[in-house]
This record gives sequence, C-alpha cells and structure tokens, in this order.
Amino acid sequence: MYKQNFRRLPVWLLSCFFSFSLCSCMAPRVVEPYPARQEPATAATAAARQPQLPSTIPPSVHGVAAGGRPAVAPAADAEDVLLSSLALVNDRITAYEDKLAAWQKISAGLANMNLDAKQQGKLTACQQRLQDILTGYNGLQRKLLQLSPAQAGELPVRALLFRVEKEDIGFLESGCQQFIKGKPPAGGWLTATMNGLVRKSEQDIKAAMAAGDYQQVITLYGQLPLNEGESPSYEMTLLYGRALMRTGRTEEAVKVLQNLLASLRQQDQSRKINTLIGLIADLQFSSEDYDDAWKSYDEIVKSYTRLGKRSDWARQQQAELNARAGNSAEVKSYAVLLRSYLGYKRDRDGFKVVQLAEQFIENYPGSPAIARVQRILQESRSQAEQWFSAILDQVNQLKQEKKFPEALARLQQLSLVNLPPDKQETLRQLTEELTTAQAHEAEVQRLLVEQNRQKDWNTGQAHLQAKEYDAAIKVFTNLLNTPYDERARAQIQEAAQLAAQERRQKAAELFVGASRARDLASRKRLLLASRQLLLEILDKYPQSGIIDKVNKNLQRIDDEIRSIDPSLLLTIPAAGPDTQNGSSPPQVQTPAPAQAQTPPVQVEIIPPAETK
Repeated sequence: MYKQNFRRLPVWLLSCFFSFSLCSCMAPRVVEPYPARQEPATAATAAARQPQLPSTIPPSVHGVAAGGRPAVAPAADAEDVLLSSLALVNDRITAYEDKLAAWQKISAGLANMNLDAKQQGKLTACQQRLQDILTGYNGLQRKLLQLSPAQAGELPVRALLFRVEKEDIGFLESGCQQFIKGKPPAGGWLTATMNGLVRKSEQDIKAAMAAGDYQQVITLYGQLPLNEGESPSYEMTLLYGRALMRTGRTEEAVKVLQNLLASLRQQDQSRKINTLIGLIADLQFSSEDYDDAWKSYDEIVKSYTRLGKRSDWARQQQAELNARAGNSAEVKSYAVLLRSYLGYKRDRDGFKVVQLAEQFIENYPGSPAIARVQRILQESRSQAEQWFSAILDQVNQLKQEKKFPEALARLQQLSLVNLPPDKQETLRQLTEELTTAQAHEAEVQRLLVEQNRQKDWNTGQAHLQAKEYDAAIKVFTNLLNTPYDERARAQIQEAAQLAAQERRQKAAELFVGASRARDLASRKRLLLASRQLLLEILDKYPQSGIIDKVNKNLQRIDDEIRSIDPSLLLTIPAAGPDTQNGSSPPQVQTPAPAQAQTPPVQVEIIPPAETK
C-alpha cells in the first residue's frame, strides 16, 4: 500500500524525497503542490491520498553523524525512493507520449491551412518542446534503471530531474498545453489558429454536402476540431443529420436531430424549432413510426396556434395519418415516397422520387397530402433534370476530349431503372455514338501507328544501305514485338553481321600495318587498336555469326603483344571505353613503310602465327 501511494506522487514530491533522504544536512521545507499536475480531484481528496512528509527528520537517519559525516539512509527507504522515482518517470513518459500523439493529430489537421511562417514556427516550437521533454524523461528513466538504491541521490541524476521537471512545468503552464486540451488562451495566436481550422472544416463539410458526398460529410463532422465541452454549430449538426438521412441511417438521423432540437428549446428559437420538428416528423412518418410522427405534427400545429398562425401543411400530414385506418395502402405509399424523398441520392436514385410522386398522384388524387406530393414532385423533377443535364455535359466534354472509355464508364454508372423512357432512349443513343466514335478513333490510331512503323522500317533500311549499322540496329530494335518483329530480327542479324565483318576487316588492316611498322611504339599502338575493334565485335554484335573467328584473331593478337611486352596485357582493360558507350573507335591511320609504295592490302582475316 505504501508503494502504491508513492506511485501517485507528483514530481515535486520526488524532489523532496531526494532532498530529505539522500542529501547532506538540509532544513525541512514545505513545498506547495503544482496545481496543473494534480489529478482531477478536490484539494482535500488529493491531500488525503498523498503520504504526508514528517515535520521533523530524525537526526539518526537524515542528520549528520558523529564526526561531521552525512548519515546514510536505511536501504529500505532508498529502495522505496528509487522505485517511486521510476514509477513517476514512467507516468510522465506515458503522459507525454499521449500529448505528442494528440499534437501530431492537431498538426495533421492544420496542414491544410494557409498558416504564415510565424504561426508555423510557433507550432513547430510547441512540438519540439514536447519532444524534448519526452526525451529528457526517457534519458532519466535509463539513468535510474542503471542505479542501485544507494546511488539514487547522485548529483547528475538530481540535476537532470530538476531540469526536466522545470521544462515539464513550463510546458503545462504554456499555451501549447492549453491547445492540446482544446482550450487555447482567448485572443492568442493558438485561438486564431484553432478558429481558422474549425472554419476550414465547416467549409469542407458544406462543399461535400453540395457535391452529394454524404459519407464525407459524416466523416468530417466527426473530425471537427472543437474545444473541450464545445458542441458543433446548429448548421453543421443539421447537415450531419441530413447526411445520415441521405445514407439511409434514419434512426441515427432522428436521434441527432432530436438532440439538436433539445438544444434549440433552451435557446427559445421558435422558427428553427418548428422547421426541425417538421423534418423529424417526416423522418418518423417515412420510417412508418406513425404515432410519434402524429405527435410531432401536432406540436407544430399547437406552436403555430400560439403564434396566431395556421400550419395547413402539418394538418394535412395529420389527416393523411388519420386515414391509415381506412386506407393503409395510401399511407404506406406516402411513407415510401417520403423515405425516398428524404434519402434522395442523385446518381443512385435518378428520377425515382419523380416516378413515385407521379404514381401517388395517379393512384390517390383525393389524398389529404396531395398538395405536399405535388410540391415534392415539382422539386424532385427540377433536381433530377439538373442532375441529368450535368451528366450529359460531363459525357459530352469527355467525348470532345476523345476520352471515350471514361465517357462510356460514366454512362454505365447510371441505373436505367430509375430513368423515364425518354431519358433511357437519350442514353442509348449517346452510348451508340460513343461506341462508334471509339471504334473510329481506334482505327485512326491503328493506322497512325502503322504509318509510323513503316516510316521506321524505311529509316532502318536507309541506315543499312548507308552502312550505318549501329543506327540501323537501333531502329529495327524498336520494331520488335510488333507485326514487323520477324523481319526486324532478320535485318538486325544482317546489320550485325555486316558491322562485325567491317570491323574485323579494319582490325586485319591494323594488324598488317603493325607487322610493317619499324618502331616499337607504332607497332604496340596498332596492335592494341586492332585488338579493341575485335573486342567491340564480341560486345556489340554477338549475333553476327563470326564470334569463333574473332576469338581466334584475338588470340593471335595477344600472342604478338606478349612477344613485344608480356606485361602489357595486364595493364589494359578487357574492353576499352569505346566499347562501353557503343561508339566506333577513332580511325587509326596505318603508317606507310619506308620501302617503295605498295597498293592497299585487303585482308579478310588475320593470319595465324607461324610455327617455329
């Protein structure tokens, strides 16, 4: 029990324990508890739950021993102090982890607001203070876990404790803490920021409601950044109730609106009250809760009577309800109409309410609610026509942009069941037009692609005729996996073979030039250039069909190089930079021999080495 009470102590009391139990001689002093860190209870209750410090400290325990040496606290007391310290630090770590999570949630909500640099800087500073305090408590926890009870009073630990405690108290007294609690100081920058966030959220709710995104309205309403104890505005709650109504959650909508009605009664706003009661009554009627609906309509009638006015609409609704005993089918049909009207969703319902209203008028022309049904019909037809016209505008815009798949997908989202015959015929004709236009556009694109491929084929042939083999291979490679695939592969094979033969011929010429060279430097240079050309064939034209011959030529050149300088092959790369980037090596001029001029030598292969 004693340790359990210790766990409830605030950090100030931990400081006192360090001072009394583990320090040298110190006079006792009374420390007032910091109010912001008490648990939510009365002062008397909090004081009763906390263990009381002794008014005097026994000199044998906390005084000075003989000889002027500090007395040592009993081991049990030191262990209690250490365990209590750890418990308190753990509590503060948990508290600041919760604060940091709450702050991050607030920051996420503020991310969409256009805060100036000063406001953003203050928010960042608050979060940094939170992080620093949490880091300090985590560091203190690690140090305490490393101590034995006898070391609990070490000065570095005490200094860290007092520093973190000071930062903790400063944060709890700051506007940052009040902002987390949802009670920023009036007139401060945090208040302005919070109010701006609320306004932004309310604008988003209105926009979602206007767009018919009722689920988004419900989500945003639940995320309103309100102060503690503060309720959403009348307008926002009414939109929330209507969103629940539109998504078929009628019972929840009734409860929300009834709670809003109770709030309005306290404010004595009769006009809003009657409007809200009427909406609740219609919802109750649509849910076939006839008794409660009748009572709600009756309240409207009495309210208007007190004001010296007459509510014919409410009386008509009551008359319709009174007819349920004699004509239950009529009342049920009217309830179905009301339910569809109150829960109307454009893309889902289309002209459904219009059709139901027309059927009701046709079936029950003498109904007491006929005037209300006619108003519903007029309003619903206007909404449905606007919606259908907007759909056609969207589809035609996509058609102009040649986005035929998107246009057809938009039409397929519509339910023909809730559309009148003339609207269905309009959609059928538009679908046929889009399908035809899509097929025509696909053919145009196919011909264009075919023309481009033919153009590429001709370009590749031109490169091949000009002996630009690398360019030809690049163009023909782009035609792979197309209708030109087989022919393109054949051209690539031919271009690679011709390019390899050309480079092998040049390599042979260089090899012959090296054999005629008189100075050793020229001979080395020509041999290496010949070798480089052969390496390029291996790298760039593996499909040329002469790889075996090239390998034999390379072996011959390597033998010549070894005969000149055995270490030379160890210092040169297997493939030079020209091979890496795929470009042709620079042309090397063969020096003319000193003897009489001879005609150019055409060499098909490099001759093999002579056998001694």
